[in-house]
Amino acid sequence: MRTLVFLSSLTLLASAGLSGCSNDNNNNDAGGGDPTPTPTASPTPSPSPTATPSPTPTPSPTPTPTGGTGPTPTPTPTPTATPTPTPTPSSTPTPTPTTTPSPTPTPTPGTGGALACLNSSLHTVGTRVEQVIRSTDGDSGVVLTTTSDSTITQRTSFKSYSNALESVSDVETTATDPTYDSTSTTKGYGDLDGSTYKNYGVITEASASGFTITTTVWNEPPRETRYDLDPGESYSQTYTIKSENSASPFPIPDQTVTTTTKYIGRESVTVPAGTFDTCRFEESDGSGSSTATTTSWMAVGTGIFVKSVSDGDESVLLSAKINGVPVKAE
Repeated sequence: MRTLVFLSSLTLLASAGLSGCSNDNNNNDAGGGDPTPTPTASPTPSPSPTATPSPTPTPSPTPTPTGGTGPTPTPTPTPTATPTPTPTPSSTPTPTPTTTPSPTPTPTPGTGGALACLNSSLHTVGTRVEQVIRSTDGDSGVVLTTTSDSTITQRTSFKSYSNALESVSDVETTATDPTYDSTSTTKGYGDLDGSTYKNYGVITEASASGFTITTTVWNEPPRETRYDLDPGESYSQTYTIKSENSASPFPIPDQTVTTTTKYIGRESVTVPAGTFDTCRFEESDGSGSSTATTTSWMAVGTGIFVKSVSDGDESVLLSAKINGVPVKAE
């Protein structure tokens, strides 16, 4: 949750301008195809002259004459039926192979530099950004809805930095677990230097459970967000995070951080606010005992935060306005 809350704070700063697939029939009978004819009885030959009349032929294949002493007629042979030839079996057709569907490929980020996601108007005095962001804690499952209203008010000094842009954000967070509900006022400090945004730090006054705590966090040197990147390019930076807290009577130890940020490329992302063409960044923080990776998506053109994922925590944009005009999806 600490990662989620910290990420939420950085997200709000970004929104304020402070981060950036057949067989043949058996027709062949006797004679090679015609039906076998019915045999016709051969006529009985006349016996030698005698007074006895010729016998009447019978249907039997071999007729026997009645009486008489003449020679016995030669029997008519019984015709032998020509055997029906065995048909040649038809060859079994080869089955048509079934094509295995190809799996749906994972979308590949497209080409296009990160400069498309730098909106210089977000770093101009007078600009107002309103955002509603929903965050889900990966460990506890608590869902937080954060509403922020940020305006860049002036140029001023902050710690060792002079002429810094100051943004003032009123933030309200409601959660499925009421113990996470809070309201705060955050002042963010930084500046746009060419195509690089330099984040100097923040002052937060947070109220929760009846208490108000002021926390100041600043970076030495400034934490940078660079937009002069093509897909696949990356940069590394090392800076020290310094902190002060009104509720702590003891100094808070400094933390030195080394990060590597890689621009992956352009990618279409869908969140509750709609589908956006975005710039995808991956940041690896190897300062602790293990490497943590945060993936963030910023909208092309407007430069508004769209989505982030870090250590199981996820934040998505519900709605946004710049100077009162709703930010529209593709």
